[in-house]
Amino acid sequence: EPGPVSGGEELVVLNVISKTSVFHGGDVLELFLRNGIKFGDMNIFHRIDPVTKASQYSIASLTEPGYFDLRTMDALQIKGLCLFMQLPGPGQPTKVFTDMLTVADKLARQLDAEVCDEQFNRLTRQSTEHYRQRVAEFTRRQMARRALV
Repeated sequence: EPGPVSGGEELVVLNVISKTSVFHGGDVLELFLRNGIKFGDMNIFHRIDPVTKASQYSIASLTEPGYFDLRTMDALQIKGLCLFMQLPGPGQPTKVFTDMLTVADKLARQLDAEVCDEQFNRLTRQSTEHYRQRVAEFTRRQMARRALV
């Protein structure tokens, strides 16, 4: 059970794993661009908030080394994608998580893949609910902490 990273931070992770073989880099890139996901910091992709321009969550490759090289993207064979958001982060965590889940679902549908949790188990309605509770709970704790300051 992945808990806080440090100082009350948490990482929320979803994995999109190929059911058949691998994803082709060109297809992945096209889907990213179509969904407003841009290449950026640390050579991975980020969902950028159109208003604040802040990165809401990021997408790395599950194939080593984890980052992407845009020049070789077309030739890239990717085993899976890791979507992750940091708590606390920019924007409303619940909204950001819902968006991350929606994008993970879209990617899975279009790449013949499955959305999985941190332990690579297929995401069920129950595990999705568990994620939502975790995000909501984190937000509550943050608000409580702020109220004390």
